[in-house]
Amino acid sequence: MSAELELISVEIMPNKCKPLVIILWYRPPNSTTCLFDHLQNILRSTELEKKEFMLMGDLNCDLLSIEPHCCYTKRLNEITTNVQLEPVIHEPTRITKDSSTLIDVMFFTNVSKVSQSGVIHAGLSDHSMIYAILGKLINHNTVNKQKHKYKF
Repeated sequence: MSAELELISVEIMPNKCKPLVIILWYRPPNSTTCLFDHLQNILRSTELEKKEFMLMGDLNCDLLSIEPHCCYTKRLNEITTNVQLEPVIHEPTRITKDSSTLIDVMFFTNVSKVSQSGVIHAGLSDHSMIYAILGKLINHNTVNKQKHKYKF
């Protein structure tokens, strides 16, 4: 594996659920496209293990680009399509006075499990935070609440 590949993965094994592998990757903007070959091998091996997985990170591939022929974005789209990953972030994650790009990405194999996702523009950096909530959200207004009075 290339020393340039800055990637970490974590496997979460919840009770009574399929394991979830979270893969975090940073791709420097000036890196070669061969890094995508390493990523593809990792994603394919995870897919063969029949585990749900998520890919996220600063990939420096603008998914909002009107120029889909960018070799990096095109390669990322090919790989994620081949392993059936779908994006859950759909708005810019890096906003400057000159541009708005979606380069901090999150893909998931089972988007039906994502109850909420989005971007938080906190102003801490030129990159915004991304998040996803897996599982059903509970609307506390519709939860059956019961009060119990006990007399002693």
